[in-house]
Amino acid sequence: LVHCPFLVLQTKGEQVAGKEMSVIVEFTNPLKQTLENVMLRLEGPGVLRTIKKQFG
Repeated sequence: LVHCPFLVLQTKGEQVAGKEMSVIVEFTNPLKQTLENVMLRLEGPGVLRTIKKQFG
């Protein structure tokens, strides 16, 4: 049984409506194997268009 990892989100810099900002997303891999070809998808309806980022 695999559980979704707890995500830690941190913003960098000033948060101003309508302006670009940076977000740091951290999590601990719950599996006993190295993750490969990871796809991270972020979205915020009405706030953020869908962003996909591939790692590995």
